[in-house]
Amino acid sequence: MPAASRIARWLFGIGCLGLGAWLVADGLRAEVSLIPDPDSELPATTLRDTAASLIGGGLLILIGAIALATELAALAAIPLHAFIDAIYLPGGRADKPTLNLKLPAYYREQDRPDDALAEYRKILRHHPDTLEAWLGALDLLVVTFEDTGAARRLYARGRRRFRRDAEKLAALESHWQSLGVR
Repeated sequence: MPAASRIARWLFGIGCLGLGAWLVADGLRAEVSLIPDPDSELPATTLRDTAASLIGGGLLILIGAIALATELAALAAIPLHAFIDAIYLPGGRADKPTLNLKLPAYYREQDRPDDALAEYRKILRHHPDTLEAWLGALDLLVVTFEDTGAARRLYARGRRRFRRDAEKLAALESHWQSLGVR
């Protein structure tokens, strides 16, 4: 959720809660008289005014609570998530698997190209800036599998990925040229 929307939700919810609490307090504080006192300088508060104040305040409190429910639930869940993470992930959360280029090379040596390509794709998903994985996957697609369509799509993705890194883009283009795909 964008920051402006969250700020607006917080302000709206707190405003509703505050106004509702004020109305309820005003309704509870009022002295209800069924018969107006002619000697009093203050206007008499009728039962209808008090009920309207209490019901309106209650509705505003409910609206404010609904507006803030998701935000408050997210805040309340943070310590619970930290507790569960401490139990099940004592070493901390791992964002992505470690980079291992040796496994696909081993699979290629063992003549297991399907496994090697799967490993290269996994590396590309988690470590997309690793040029060696792009080159290895292109090699397998063109030379071993002879799937030039998939190789072209992968090459196009690689060009988009490295469009701001001239050195890696040049290495990718040079490798593509050396594969001789038309």
